[in-house]
Amino acid sequence: MLWDTGPLYAAFDRDDKHHAASAALMRATTPPLLVPAPVLVEVCYHLQKHLGARAEIAFLHAVRQGQLRLLLPEPEDFERAVELVEQYQGFPLGVVDAHVMAMAERLNVTKVASIDHRHFHAVKLRHCDGLELLPA
Repeated sequence: MLWDTGPLYAAFDRDDKHHAASAALMRATTPPLLVPAPVLVEVCYHLQKHLGARAEIAFLHAVRQGQLRLLLPEPEDFERAVELVEQYQGFPLGVVDAHVMAMAERLNVTKVASIDHRHFHAVKLRHCDGLELLPA
């Protein structure tokens, strides 16, 4: 399972409406959590902006300690992400979500931890009829 920004952020923010479900999914997932590198940047941005430096640092320590594993995009992931952003430009689809989807295709992953049902259910991927999004 790949992890998108929403549940990672929500697990840290006790006031987020998705906190309980995201934290429970995090606890139920055998580490390391697989996190595309573009997601790391987006999570850090939101943690810093909304919760402050300590929350961002705690997240970075979780990565350093191996609880999360960064997956670096391959060149073909970038190319596919650009295709998806272009194809869904009227939606719009952002580059971080597009990277998660491109990497899911390449790795043949069908489960994604995401609260972004609008984007992840709308995009047609090559490797499956639809992604299973968790938490449900």
